[in-house]
Amino acid sequence: MANVSMESLGARVRRVRRDAAGRGMLVRQVGNDSNLHRYIIVERDVHMIKRSHNFEFPYSFSLDEAEAYLAKRF
Repeated sequence: MANVSMESLGARVRRVRRDAAGRGMLVRQVGNDSNLHRYIIVERDVHMIKRSHNFEFPYSFSLDEAEAYLAKRF
């Protein structure tokens, strides 16, 4: 976790979702138990799921990975 202090998980998720929305994307939590706390990033206009650099979970991101992806992408 790069610059995260005592920020709650819910606050981090809301911040990442706001950041993604400002860039025309959606962040959604993956719904199954094995991928708890994994998120997908979807381009809103074309409904395309973004690909993660994580080989174990190629189409989902941890919250840290999502933050890094959005920071690097724009």
